[in-house]
Amino acid sequence: MMRQRTSQILFNYWNEVRGRRMAPRRFEIEPARITGILTETFILERLAASSYCFRLAGTRICDQFAQDLRHHNLLDVVAPGDRLVMEDRLETIAAHGAVGLFEFETRTGGRTGRCEMIVLPLTDARDLVTRFLGAMSPIGTDSWLGDGAMSLGSLVRNELIWPEGRPYPLIERGRMAPVFRPMLPPSRVVKANEREFRVFDGGRANDPRAER
Repeated sequence: MMRQRTSQILFNYWNEVRGRRMAPRRFEIEPARITGILTETFILERLAASSYCFRLAGTRICDQFAQDLRHHNLLDVVAPGDRLVMEDRLETIAAHGAVGLFEFETRTGGRTGRCEMIVLPLTDARDLVTRFLGAMSPIGTDSWLGDGAMSLGSLVRNELIWPEGRPYPLIERGRMAPVFRPMLPPSRVVKANEREFRVFDGGRANDPRAER
């Protein structure tokens, strides 16, 4: 369940652009449509199974981490003990069209808090998920207050949301209509005057009126 307004706004916008597809194309995302939450949004690029680099990161996120996150790997930002879990979840998001929802403990200058992160897939011209649209926002008004750089602590909650109710490849498979193959009655080949004819049993041959 999405607790943060930022996550809800971003998900609703992404879902509107997506339509019935697994995910919207990356160039379909219009920042002007989400100006109110841009400072808490980011875009990731999948370079490898263990490399999800920030292409863009909102100013509020960068201010909290006290650095520009561009070109940094998201998996290097999370706690080492949660790296494999995040890697697995991101792979599922890319392959099956899930939406990832994560909650982390945060530490800033001796203060602790929590933040929510949402990650949504974006496709390229080949219909492959190579980018991700996301947001990170504090839970509670003072979760990101404090002196110094923020760091992510333990992953305390993670879940996958299926916009269509189940993995998208299964949805697509169900939409494929079976090939229609008409059932023809038994037939036989009849030769007459050096020509061949295929005669199907039934029809007037089995009609009692044909004998009158």
